[in-house]
Amino acid sequence: MEYKFSDRVLTLKPSAIREIFKYAADPSYVSLSAGNPAPEAFPSKQLAAISAKLMEEEPILALQYSTTEGYPPLLQHLKAYMKSSRNIGTEDDGVPFERIRRITGYLVGTLDRFNNAKRAEEKARAEAARVNAAAAAGKEARA
Repeated sequence: MEYKFSDRVLTLKPSAIREIFKYAADPSYVSLSAGNPAPEAFPSKQLAAISAKLMEEEPILALQYSTTEGYPPLLQHLKAYMKSSRNIGTEDDGVPFERIRRITGYLVGTLDRFNNAKRAEEKARAEAARVNAAAAAGKEARA
């Protein structure tokens, strides 16, 4: 069977993130990438207990879709936390709570700040993947 692809599909490049995770899975590398903590850092026992309690007490809440904004009690808790601990989302700072999102481990106030930081992070990750790929290719060539 012969497959035909559009010109656009033929020019697609591999995902830089996929390349990063390929190296992050290799135990000989130490990954410092955001969003990829050491497995032993996960509170797996606590998460299992929370999940069991949630499934016992609120299974529909756990399994059903909700509003796209998020779980209202959690949003209210985060709003209060951000105001009291970070002084963000107060009437004086000009950043409405609705603009604050938790994205890749960083609390950001505006989308433009996130987009600039995200672009820089993606560029750095892609460069690291390119360097690692080149190093791996060099190892293979020497072997």
